[in-house]
Amino acid sequence: ASKAPPPLSRPRSQSQCLGAVAVAVANASPSSS
Repeated sequence: ASKAPPPLSRPRSQSQCLGAVAVAVANASPSSS
């Protein structure tokens, strides 16, 4: 997180990471959104 790799290197990896974080936050946070 401190030094993310270039998007051209592995764009899919970044997308999956963001998705996983979003899912984790959504699951952890209450469904008040």
